[in-house]
Amino acid sequence: MGHHVGVYLQRDSGIVFAGASLNDLVFANSSIRHFNECANGVVDRFPFYDEGSDLDDCEVAAGDLERIIRDVDPPAADEGTFWSDFIADVSIGDYPE
Repeated sequence: MGHHVGVYLQRDSGIVFAGASLNDLVFANSSIRHFNECANGVVDRFPFYDEGSDLDDCEVAAGDLERIIRDVDPPAADEGTFWSDFIADVSIGDYPE
């Protein structure tokens, strides 16, 4: 179990991208500082739910995570980003404790 992605910093802009390969990168955060703050917020919210939790618990956790990400770096929570994909996975139960 688990998803393996790399995190990449675009040197000139400071924008952080993430993806399973260099050919599969998506926007993650506006800066490395924003990425670190988002990651810390996600870690602080863990565990998201228990192994036996229902989808309502998963959706609550996903909503909490979206607020955490959006409060730190609003575009990082937009559809098609690293964090929105992660939040979607949380919402369907992919990340129990």
